Amino acid sequence: MTFQQPNIFAVCVETGGEMAGTVTGFLQTAAQAGSFISSVVFGYMVKTYGSYQAPLIPMALFLGVGALLWLSIDPSRKLFAPPKTEPAVIT
Repeated sequence: MTFQQPNIFAVCVETGGEMAGTVTGFLQTAAQAGSFISSVVFGYMVKTYGSYQAPLIPMALFLGVGALLWLSIDPSRKLFAPPKTEPAVIT
């Protein structure tokens, strides 16, 4: 999992351009929300099934789906249009 971090931030910079910080912020917010939800669900599944192995199956499936979704990202396609620059008008 740790080896993916440099690649994730590189994709944020490539797709976000001048708004790379915004893209990274959204990514981190979604990741933290997912971490919180998965930890709560993990605990409930352990309590329900009485086994630590039961929650690992859906977690592995979600990791696989996430890996497949990363294949659909085209880092050469920008998320935002380049900002329009207006010529300075001196009056």
